[in-house]
Amino acid sequence: MKRIASQVITLPVLVTNGHELAAGKSSEEIEELDAASINYARNTAIPILEDNILAPFSDNLKEIAFREALRQVGIKLDKGRALLREPYERNFDIEGRRFAVKVYPTSRTEYVPVFDSTNQFLDDIVADSRRDVQRTGVRKLDDGVYIRLDYFFEVMNKFVGENTTRFNKKDLNLKDPATDKSLPLDEKIDHMRVYFDPKRYKGESPDKAHDYYQATSLKARIDAFIKDAQHWLMGVHNVPAFFLTEQIEEYYELSDGRGVRYLFFPNQIVSHSKVYKGLFGMDTENIAASNGDLDIIKLLAFKSAYQYLRGGAGVVVINDKTDGDARKGRIRISRLAKDKPEYTRTYLLYRHDGALYVKIGDIKSAYGKLVQLHTSVPTELKIDFFPPIPAHLK
Repeated sequence: MKRIASQVITLPVLVTNGHELAAGKSSEEIEELDAASINYARNTAIPILEDNILAPFSDNLKEIAFREALRQVGIKLDKGRALLREPYERNFDIEGRRFAVKVYPTSRTEYVPVFDSTNQFLDDIVADSRRDVQRTGVRKLDDGVYIRLDYFFEVMNKFVGENTTRFNKKDLNLKDPATDKSLPLDEKIDHMRVYFDPKRYKGESPDKAHDYYQATSLKARIDAFIKDAQHWLMGVHNVPAFFLTEQIEEYYELSDGRGVRYLFFPNQIVSHSKVYKGLFGMDTENIAASNGDLDIIKLLAFKSAYQYLRGGAGVVVINDKTDGDARKGRIRISRLAKDKPEYTRTYLLYRHDGALYVKIGDIKSAYGKLVQLHTSVPTELKIDFFPPIPAHLK
C-alpha cells in the first residue's frame, strides 16, 4: 500500500457485443466489466470530481458573491432568518468562460406533511359530522359533508406556512460571455488528473477555472454513462424500466473472487408540488389549465360555461345545477393537452348565506387522482461489491 496525491479519473465505456474490449469474452465476462465500470463511476469517479474540484471551486465563487450581496443589497430578518433583500448576480469572466453566480432569497415547502395534515383535518371533520359535532365552516347535507371554500383556503395556507422554510440560495452556471447563454460542455473529454487537495482548486485563476470546466464536462459524460449502462443491464436481466412490482436481488461471484449484488427496486416518486398546484394556485391572469381546481371553483362556481383553449389544449369548465333553487350544483373541470388523455375532475358544490361550500369527499377524490397522475415508478439499480476473502485468511 502506498500513499498517493492524485488520481486519473477516466470515462468508463459500455462494453457490449461488438466493442473491441468484448473481443474473445463471454457475455458473463462482458457484464462483469460493465458492472465494475458502474461501480467505479458511482463510487470513485464522481465523488472524487465533486469533492476535490467541483465543490471547492463553486463554493468559493458563491461565497465571494454572497459576501458582495451582503454589502450591496443587505439583509432582512424573516422569522428569525437573515435573508437577502433581493437577488444579486455576480459574473466571473475567466478565459472566455462566464461563471455566473446568483444568490437570492427563496423558499422550500415540504408538501408531504402539508397533505398529511390536510387529510387528517378533513378526516376529523367527517368523523365529527358522524357524531353530529358542529364545526365552523362545515355543512352536513344528505349526500355528504361540505367545507366552506374560503375556510379551507385559510387552513391550507396555515399548513403551508408551517412547512415552508425560507433561505438564501446560491447557484453557479456556466455561460458564454458573448451570448450569456449556457456554455456547451466538452463532449470529447475522457479523462483528467485530480489532485487530492481541495485548496488547489479554490480561486479565480484561469487554470482553476479550466479544471472546473473540464471536471463539469467529465462528470456530465460519466452521469450519461451510468444512465445508459443501467438501462442496458436492466435489458440484459429482463427487468422493466418502470413499474417493477417487487425488488429483485441477484448475487454473483466475479472472476477475481469478489462478490456482487444487483438490487433492482421500484422507486416511487410523487411530485407533491404538482399535486398541490393541481388544487391551489393562480399563476396566470386568465383562468388556464395550469390553475388549481379550487381556485377555478372560487372564480367560476355556478357561472356560465368557460373555456380557455390554445391549439386544442387548455381548460373547459362546465357548471350544472342539481336542485330546483340552485343552492346545489356540480362543476366539471376538464384539462386537454395535445397527444394526452383528457383529465376531468368533478366537485359537488353548495352555497348558503353567500358562502361557497365544496364536498369534502370530492376534494379527497381529486387529491387521490392527482397523486396517481403525478406518480412515476422508475426502476433503480444498486450494485454492491463485496471483497474476496483475504489470501492470508484462506
